[in-house]
Amino acid sequence: MLETTCAASEPAASHSPPVARTEFDLFGPVPPRVSPMVRRKARAARRPRPHLAGSPDPRMRELVEMGMPGHWLAVARIVGYDAFVQMWRYLSSLDRLREDMITTLTLRNFRTYEKYQRNRYIETLARSGLRPAQIRQAIKADLDETLSLDRVEAIVKDARLRR
Repeated sequence: MLETTCAASEPAASHSPPVARTEFDLFGPVPPRVSPMVRRKARAARRPRPHLAGSPDPRMRELVEMGMPGHWLAVARIVGYDAFVQMWRYLSSLDRLREDMITTLTLRNFRTYEKYQRNRYIETLARSGLRPAQIRQAIKADLDETLSLDRVEAIVKDARLRR
């Protein structure tokens, strides 16, 4: 069905003739113009969320509905809803992390922690009397990581300086 409406209700100060607007009513009324941001949010809401599939806690749905990013939903699923909310409340209370209504969090890459643990292991091996070449072999065998002899010696030296 083709409907034509006349814009006769426009102000009289306009000297242009009334404009005819055409609306195509093929599938119902023409939807109002929607901003790109609203369209993106609507698409994101319809997108499947595999990290929530089979979630035993129905409260997780609240986090989805409020627009929590997917990576944080995955964290909530891993640690549990209550622990996640407790962590979230704590982080939000820290003034140095807060800017307006957003909490900014910087988290080191997990590889940093693995390197820290590796270096403590090297220090332990050095204190037990192993030489750098032996430590290097142990790191390769135990951690499947190849370090240069210079790097092992530097880690051992730094450990001695810290003591």
